[in-house]
Amino acid sequence: AFESVINHPTNTMCDMVCRGAGVLAPVPVPRASRASRGRRLSTRMTPSAIQTDDGVATARGAPVAGTVDPRYNKFLDAWDKTFVNVDEEVDGYEIVDVEGTIPAGLHGTLYRNGPNAFDAVDHPYDADGFIASLVLEGGKAWFRSRFVETAERTVDRSVGRTVFRGTFLTQRRDGQNFGDMHVKNTSNTNVMFFNGALYSLFEAGQPYRLDATTLDTQGISDMAGTTPVGLPFDLGSEFSNNMMGAMARFAQKMSGEEIFAGQEHPLPAALMNAGGWAMTAHPSICPSTGRLVTFSYTMRIGVLDPKEISFPPMYTEIRFMEFDPRGKSESPVVSRTVKLPGYAFLHDFALTENHYVIFLNPVTVDTGRYLSGKAPAAGSVKWVEGKPTRLVMIPRDPDAATDLKSFTLPASFVFHHAGAYEEGEDLVVDSVHYPSMPAVGKASNPEQGLDPNAAFLSRLKRTRVHNWRSEHARVSVEELFDQYLEMVSTDPRRWRHRHVYGYRSDFENARIGIAKVDTENKEASSTWFPSPRQFLLEPVFAPRTNAGCQGRAHEDDDDDGWLIAQFFDADTSRSGFFIFDSANLTAGPTAKLWLRAPLPSSLHGTWVSGQTTH
Repeated sequence: AFESVINHPTNTMCDMVCRGAGVLAPVPVPRASRASRGRRLSTRMTPSAIQTDDGVATARGAPVAGTVDPRYNKFLDAWDKTFVNVDEEVDGYEIVDVEGTIPAGLHGTLYRNGPNAFDAVDHPYDADGFIASLVLEGGKAWFRSRFVETAERTVDRSVGRTVFRGTFLTQRRDGQNFGDMHVKNTSNTNVMFFNGALYSLFEAGQPYRLDATTLDTQGISDMAGTTPVGLPFDLGSEFSNNMMGAMARFAQKMSGEEIFAGQEHPLPAALMNAGGWAMTAHPSICPSTGRLVTFSYTMRIGVLDPKEISFPPMYTEIRFMEFDPRGKSESPVVSRTVKLPGYAFLHDFALTENHYVIFLNPVTVDTGRYLSGKAPAAGSVKWVEGKPTRLVMIPRDPDAATDLKSFTLPASFVFHHAGAYEEGEDLVVDSVHYPSMPAVGKASNPEQGLDPNAAFLSRLKRTRVHNWRSEHARVSVEELFDQYLEMVSTDPRRWRHRHVYGYRSDFENARIGIAKVDTENKEASSTWFPSPRQFLLEPVFAPRTNAGCQGRAHEDDDDDGWLIAQFFDADTSRSGFFIFDSANLTAGPTAKLWLRAPLPSSLHGTWVSGQTTH
């Protein structure tokens, strides 16, 4: 499938581990050619974040066998067209096709990450990471885009097809997946900026470090040793971890792929061995200190809670880390490790003044289906009917007691959090809730126990733990917005927020717009939609003034800024970025920045104030 995309040279591949530098060193490999431009993913898939109009949704939580309800097809047909293969803009260019006026006070860079090169995969989110940068300065804009040159991408492109298992649906075409525990690090989910460098993120692997201006891939990073390279499983000894890597390499050798047949495996042993840690794709910035706050995790063999026994028996070890924004030390200034029973499915976390907050969704993993090769990683995760969702509070203070506070709430599945804060003795967390785990494809695996329509039923909800210190603490969950919302954001300068921004879909007209939700009045105070079959993606909040990390509690002016959203037209493939005044969303875009070529649907991004090199 990749025969037309490996025609001329590029500049990076990871082939050795340099632990002192924390990155893998790059060497030359091929680059995609312009012959790939314009091809689209032909297999219909259902992204977990798709939302639709309330008037046509099925009953919330009702089990539906088989495939997605046909009433969603109009929306899905248009959404499919956003997954279009495009070439890199290696040198970048100034955007001259601008409608309206770019705000003069908007100085910084929007970085976006998402998949690209879809022809070799069976689910769009198994495609390779593709970074885009939008630099805004002095009323002008510049654009650049590059692939993340991961080690697996290099191998795939050297043989002209995918040879690694993906997270969602991609398996080897000949079905030889037995015993292969290795999952391709696509590095396609999010980006973070720290200490002058950019990092592409994938929650089942380690970050890749990039040049923040050119977007060149510099190599995989272990974040100063806090996120060791390797599969995120730890069997307890270096020998056992190396043996697990040897088994994965043997399984790939037996797959029949010629590239694995030689004596030297094309990937470094460190990437294949167990004993690694994976980093979340959703880091956070502390409004009070400016620290980069994130976590990494690994799975270990053992039993922490007899009521949470699985086969094989395992538990999750999570390391929360806070890095100094001034870059005085590459190591975290705060680090706290906790252990949780069973398999903790964590995509995101919430941060308060004093706690890390996680939601443990009621799921388990069928390791037998994964090891046997019958299902990829995401297809092996099962919804546990009748089990509640758990909220866990972990103290941020490294000197505080390590006792965790755990509370239960009605079963739901949480991908993303909008924000959290502490109000007196109460904990408040605003999140996007699904009635159950969304399916990853149009037709889910019946053994997963998933409702394929759950992806269309999300709600923004507020979870409040009343008097959380007390033995008589109680949990309440209230709906803040009775329509579909996803990819949420708030003003990053403050703890408390009144407004939540997110994308909202209109099923009837097959489009996605932006909603500004007033959490006090529990309604959308303003909404803006493009034309039918047009999509605005995750709105990223850019503060109007770079006032620093003040951690202000007052939320009345938390719309003092701009929203920047990626745009895609399903009929013309025209792409660009729209800028909105967050205080006046209904007025529409203050500026529309049109790109020279299509930019496929991306997942997440971040705004970096003052970063204006291009």
